[in-house]
Amino acid sequence: MGAALFGWIAILPAATAHAEDPLTTPAPAAAPAQGAAPEVKPAPAPAAAPSSTTVPADPSLTRQAIAWSQERLAELDASVLVVEENAAELKGAVKAKADAAVKRLQETRDAYRAKAEAMLDNSRTWTAAQITDARKSLDDSWKTFQKEVDTYLDEVHADFDTRKAVLLAQVEARQKALESTISKLKADAAKLAQDQRAAVDKQIAALEKKVEELKARAASLKKASASSWDKAKQAYEDVRTRVVETYQSIRDSLSDAMK
Repeated sequence: MGAALFGWIAILPAATAHAEDPLTTPAPAAAPAQGAAPEVKPAPAPAAAPSSTTVPADPSLTRQAIAWSQERLAELDASVLVVEENAAELKGAVKAKADAAVKRLQETRDAYRAKAEAMLDNSRTWTAAQITDARKSLDDSWKTFQKEVDTYLDEVHADFDTRKAVLLAQVEARQKALESTISKLKADAAKLAQDQRAAVDKQIAALEKKVEELKARAASLKKASASSWDKAKQAYEDVRTRVVETYQSIRDSLSDAMK
């Protein structure tokens, strides 16, 4: 969910970058002879603007991407744990299929972890483009993992309780991550000037209300029966979407305020 989330280096024009030191400033060129055409020198080329391939990413963008990846990693770990426990109870031919599926899930989870750790290790030097590419790679791994979970559940002919347990494990991990995320948002907001902080504090308060609503939807999800599951799941996802949107808005506000 999902948030910012570094300093900018000012590039001074050459004419003002250094004081005119008589020991380092070259003497003026001699005046042209009388009647001679003055020498015309080409204008200096403008300094190249910093490229997104060389300028470090906005620190808020980096922190947001890292926080998001860590939240999802917790969900992956929770899912794998439920699936491993379920596979351990199986027997016969379906057991072999289950074990193979579990191994694929573990490998996808481990690959995701490695990518997330690389982002964390390199975040201070990566450009915005590199952060974006890493985030996309993580998103792709997440989608692959979810498909593999569905494949596992289908191959072992999982019952409703097993399918419910997998999703609820993700929900619980997500809830813990959200609580940590709000604490980090408040810490970032505390660094702002008072006039900037008021608006961000208001956004955080709105996020907290949405998170409380998400908790209520999660509680309904736990109580849902097979007949009411789809409806309860959709209600939960609708609120979660609003939580992610609000979180993103706060991270954007923090990023703008810190520039």
